[in-house]
Amino acid sequence: MQVRGDPEMAKAKKYAKKKLAVFKKLLTARREELMKQVTGQDDDIGELRDDQPADPLDMAGNSSTLELMTTLGNHERTELAEIDHALGKIEAGTF
Repeated sequence: MQVRGDPEMAKAKKYAKKKLAVFKKLLTARREELMKQVTGQDDDIGELRDDQPADPLDMAGNSSTLELMTTLGNHERTELAEIDHALGKIEAGTF
């Protein structure tokens, strides 16, 4: 039976809030890191697309690099979306 104003319950809620604050800080830091990576990759992809070599072997290498960078960028964007979702739930108090 819980009693209104139960000190143990208040202590548990305070601990949970501290934990969420730590997670929010970690998620925010990871989000910033990913944003820098995605922005840098977007710039690199743009440069590779603009700089098309005449040599077919170099073109194939550029194509493979572009595909890899795009795939990595997609994974990072997915992670960003998941982080944004988690941060939204923390802000809404539903996490």
